[in-house]
Amino acid sequence: MSCAKKQAPSLFDFPEDGWPLGPEFLAKEKLLETLTGFARGQLAECMADPDGMFCPGIKEAIEKGGDSMHDMLWINIMDWLLFDRAVDDEGRTNADLYWIRKRMFLPGLQKKVLAMMRMTKMELFEIRAVYPGRGFELKRLADGAMFQVIEMKASRSLSRWTILASRLWVLDDAYRLSGSMYWFPPRERPHVLAMQKKIMRAADAPSESRERFSPEICRM
Repeated sequence: MSCAKKQAPSLFDFPEDGWPLGPEFLAKEKLLETLTGFARGQLAECMADPDGMFCPGIKEAIEKGGDSMHDMLWINIMDWLLFDRAVDDEGRTNADLYWIRKRMFLPGLQKKVLAMMRMTKMELFEIRAVYPGRGFELKRLADGAMFQVIEMKASRSLSRWTILASRLWVLDDAYRLSGSMYWFPPRERPHVLAMQKKIMRAADAPSESRERFSPEICRM
């Protein structure tokens, strides 16, 4: 019997535009559906006043940006509402509260995926290589760690050296972007890093810097 450690799939283990939807990916889809229902009151509030809740000027950007911009910005807002925005005095998010109230009733796979999702924060990366239709090699700016990331759509439009703000989820042993992302040309790297440091210095707690990051980078 072989005791060799299972290897994470490579970007080249599957054909271009042919990534299978594994069981953890499907569990993630179900969790996003139930989490959105769990936070529906805040969603309605944000839809009524996204400028006040999330970022000044975003309502106009959503209205004028066309379908693709509309969808992207709403994904960013939803991602923030579920995983970053503190909803109680202890700095807990909607995902944290859902975990507390529902984890005993969740199927094992959903419980595993939700534990991963709620602990993952948005971070800054540099695109070091692009494989159109497959994904990226990303370098995390905080520590230089490298990741092969599945991302079919964005890999057809973003170029090497782009600065990317997103969160990485591990699903079916592969890294995937959560769906929420912001990107900047390489020349903006010092400004984005300076903004991140400013938020971290001003925050009283990690939960506060996490909550402020996505709206501030959206404003940029």
